[in-house]
Amino acid sequence: MRTKAYEPYLAGCRFCPMCKPASDSLNATLLESHATRAHAMIIWRAMNAETGYTAKQAELLYKCNLDGVAEAFCVDHYPTRAFMLAAREDIVEAGAEPEAVKAVLNREALFACEPGDMILFAEGSDLGFDGALAKGKEIAKKIGSGVLTGTNGYAPYVLGGRKKAAQEAKTFVEQLKKAGAKTLVTTGPESHYAFTKLYSELGVELSVKVVTLTELLFAGKGAKGVEGKKVFFHDARAACGLGDTMPEEKVIMPDFFGPEKALGTGVVYESPREVLKKGGAEFTFLVWLRAMANAMGNDEALALTYPALAKKMAARRLGMIAQTGAEIVVTDSLATELYVETLDQSLLQGLSVRYLGDLA
Repeated sequence: MRTKAYEPYLAGCRFCPMCKPASDSLNATLLESHATRAHAMIIWRAMNAETGYTAKQAELLYKCNLDGVAEAFCVDHYPTRAFMLAAREDIVEAGAEPEAVKAVLNREALFACEPGDMILFAEGSDLGFDGALAKGKEIAKKIGSGVLTGTNGYAPYVLGGRKKAAQEAKTFVEQLKKAGAKTLVTTGPESHYAFTKLYSELGVELSVKVVTLTELLFAGKGAKGVEGKKVFFHDARAACGLGDTMPEEKVIMPDFFGPEKALGTGVVYESPREVLKKGGAEFTFLVWLRAMANAMGNDEALALTYPALAKKMAARRLGMIAQTGAEIVVTDSLATELYVETLDQSLLQGLSVRYLGDLA
């Protein structure tokens, strides 16, 4: 089993309750079986008994994200994302994944692509969010690019379907070649992670330049419509995989109120905040930022597999943000904005959620 490589970490995690405050699924459901510690115990037992996973155990390892917030919160940063992913790959290999996961791993690769030297990928289209194509076209007009929507491999990858992920990635690259693309514009950390990190891991060559929409739209300019406003910046979970450093030990202390950079550093965090700062935004603070940002519900394909749980996560995240006194929530994740649009507006508690690309 792939999880054998993480045995020393699992041995400790199964007895340690310290990351409970950082468990998105546990805090959304208040069920102990959704804690990172419970996930480690399930994996440990399956690994050492060599009996595989029961249907209930497999479901519990999917009714969550990859426990990345717990990894960031842990003072030793035990690799929870890696052992959760390894467990899911073992489950998929054994054909024991839940039906909701099977549906994603068996989906058809669907694409809509316009030709051009520069192609913008509309994040959220890979999750089937309505409005992704229209939103992509709207943004593309600002930078003079074509638009590509469709599956890119990230969703099956985080669900443990490595082979399916590689297939989708190869098909995605073929679409870019047909379009004649030389530059690929990403519209959020999740797609940027896929194209700059994941494809290399899957052995898929992406022979185009990859840039963020933030780089192209702002180039030293500030965001519009935020001057004097209390703004909370939401980091997508995938941003943690693009950061330079993980949180410092002091961030778990009850009296920690900054500096924010102690929660993780890297261009993925600094670039959008600099754009908002130049626009005159007044930031509100929450310890669950940067590498420790809680999921909004759409992260790591949860909105596809367990939508009811995803909504609970979103409600909790938005509630915590509202308590900071923020007027506007800004995110550089197009998928997050499109997902929030699908929620009951009462969950927003008066907050306005805006995509950074709309503030240029």
